[in-house]
Amino acid sequence: MRTAARPGGELHRLNALYEFQILDTPSDPGFDRLTALASDLFDVPIALISLVDEHRQWFKSHHGLGPRETSRDISFCAHAVANDRTLVVEDALQDHRFCDNPLVTAPPHIRFYAGQLLRPDGRHALGTLCLLDPRPRTFSADDQRRLSLLASQAEELLREHQLRVQLFEQKRVLASTSQRLAALLRAIPDALYVVDASGGVARLDGDLPVSEAFADALRKQRAPSDRASDVRTFSWQEADVIFEVRLLPTQDGEHLAIARDVTERRQVERMKAEFVSTVSHELRTPLTAIRGALGMLAQGMAGALPGDARSLVTVADRNGERLARLIDDILDMEKLEAGQLVMQPRRVSLFELVQQAIADNAPFAESFSVELALAGPLPEAERISVDPERFAQVMANLISNAIKHSPAGGEVTVAVTPDVRAGREGLEVSVVDRGQGIPLAFQPRVFERFAQADGSDRRRTGGTGLGLAITRRLVELMEGEIDFVSVPGEGTRFRVWWPRWQPPFESIKEETP
Repeated sequence: MRTAARPGGELHRLNALYEFQILDTPSDPGFDRLTALASDLFDVPIALISLVDEHRQWFKSHHGLGPRETSRDISFCAHAVANDRTLVVEDALQDHRFCDNPLVTAPPHIRFYAGQLLRPDGRHALGTLCLLDPRPRTFSADDQRRLSLLASQAEELLREHQLRVQLFEQKRVLASTSQRLAALLRAIPDALYVVDASGGVARLDGDLPVSEAFADALRKQRAPSDRASDVRTFSWQEADVIFEVRLLPTQDGEHLAIARDVTERRQVERMKAEFVSTVSHELRTPLTAIRGALGMLAQGMAGALPGDARSLVTVADRNGERLARLIDDILDMEKLEAGQLVMQPRRVSLFELVQQAIADNAPFAESFSVELALAGPLPEAERISVDPERFAQVMANLISNAIKHSPAGGEVTVAVTPDVRAGREGLEVSVVDRGQGIPLAFQPRVFERFAQADGSDRRRTGGTGLGLAITRRLVELMEGEIDFVSVPGEGTRFRVWWPRWQPPFESIKEETP
């Protein structure tokens, strides 16, 4: 007996077979009807759909034969697969490859075999549709044509089986995903809504009704078609409950709304603001009296002070000033967050504002042995529209930060240069120090409240970590922009851009075609 050789590309063929996930599956009426038809059509007692895996041939359908599989070594079908063509054996006893095969010499006593290859993926021979007869017989070209047609039907059944398996797996994954999504929606504290393209509103995370007033608010907040990527945020209150709502457009024209109950958070924020404001004001009153008393002592109104006492009074006064700045920063931050800080913008000379800022901060620079200088000439004719007091506060924060982070004997420079941003003419005011720069890991947090690079930085430079957070908000309220560039070990440049003020007639002239 000759065992069939392994065909070239056997590993790929086996992988293709396993991808159909059909081996060792239960009987299928469709396959059984096909083998029964083949048995009747060709008048043979046995018709099989045989699939050849690594060690065996397994029968998806086995009309007229009891066993579901045999060893691959004695398989007729393995020879057809190895030769990659239809195999016809008219008399197995007269064929040296099969004459001593156990399937020939013992039941089922095969004498005739005809096997048509099955290529359900269009490439690999996975097995055969085969006919077996214990009687020798001939097989005409017309017989081969009819067997080929039946084999095509068997291939179609194999492909349908694969599609059913894939569909079952997709349904399983979809059901699992749906269960996880439902569990996730139940776990999310936010309420989720969908607004369809026609304006219908439905809740996604339950069957609770949607109030018509809230549905109307969602419909009104939808982004217009020319701004379909916009994300809208608004507040909504029903009874005593306050919601923060985010409305996000989807690609199919719908909108997803996420409503978060922020009632407790708003109450906490209000209580915190009231507490901070009360405490700050209560601190300011005695602090004013303390600083006034220290000032009178320093001026000798209670008599001359010994040298050591004068030093102690100076230290106390300096720390009282720091505490006053801290209170002012906290109050400013609370006003900014509450939207209660009132700006009083007016048209002013940028030349005068920058000159005044340098003069105001020169004594502070001198106390750190740092030179504060103007880099280049200032454009005297330029005007900007800002609140002068808040502009001075912005410059004081930036300049004092630069001074504190400069080495003794170092230099801080202030420069003004024209700059165009987004087609708007403006002026950039930059403050540059040559200190150690801002660590890369900390740079994204520079404008956060109470943010400082590390504890040692706070002890060395002092401050609350509120200065830059306040500075950014003040700049934005005055329609400016602020950013920075910092290289560790080389220094930092803070840049504040202000739109250039233009007389009304210039604007009209520029807009006239």
